[in-house]
Amino acid sequence: MPKVSVIIPTYNSHRTLQESIKSVLAQDFQDLELIVVNDGSKDSTESVVREIQSKSPIGNIVYLSFGKNQGEASASNYGIQNANGELIALLDHDDTLPTNSLGDRVRFLDQNPKVLAVYGNADLFNERGFYTTKVPPNLPNEEIAMELFRGKSVPVWIKTVMYRKSAFEEIGYFDPKLKRALDLDIGYRLLMTGHVGYVNCNVYNHKNSHNLKKRIKHRVMATYELFLIANKYARGTERLCLYRDNLLIQSRKMVREFTF
Repeated sequence: MPKVSVIIPTYNSHRTLQESIKSVLAQDFQDLELIVVNDGSKDSTESVVREIQSKSPIGNIVYLSFGKNQGEASASNYGIQNANGELIALLDHDDTLPTNSLGDRVRFLDQNPKVLAVYGNADLFNERGFYTTKVPPNLPNEEIAMELFRGKSVPVWIKTVMYRKSAFEEIGYFDPKLKRALDLDIGYRLLMTGHVGYVNCNVYNHKNSHNLKKRIKHRVMATYELFLIANKYARGTERLCLYRDNLLIQSRKMVREFTF
């Protein structure tokens, strides 16, 4: 049985998927399986995966497919439920992992058996350049969760998280009703347990190559879904404050999109 299952949920991504898969196969930690979940793609995604499968040196590439598109949350959950590894890492179909990514997180979890999951830093690339997400030192998990919840910044890039598979029994799976804020939702639930560790190194590379129209669409969807998340977890005055913060912050981000 593999130690780690890396799951790539994918939809119409044949142009970027190959690079994502290759970054997994190039890891310095090789006790792994790679699960690609094709979420009803209409392009040549299957052909890309099958070709890499036939040439893979590790032979542990699993291809799963939905007949029609069901969304990233459902595809991620399906991959997790079919995973054989005791540890789970997720990767977007247009992102990559640096070669140290799996090994650094596995070592941390092996050395800290009471921790449910571990996250690290991410390099985020867009047309303005790039920056690295870093968590302020000595900040408790619960405070990080609230910052994530408010949407003020990105203190944790949730795709950097490596989970124990058993963690999903405690926190639940990705919410299929969410399309843009599903990572924030599960990240909040995970961080509020207090049992999450941190490795201070880059473990994820994210590239935002969407055009302005798509970025605006995603921003509007995320704003709405953050309201839904506030409804789930907050009450009374706290909920109203989160509504206000979310609306103000997302509005400022929208203005920056247009004024760049």
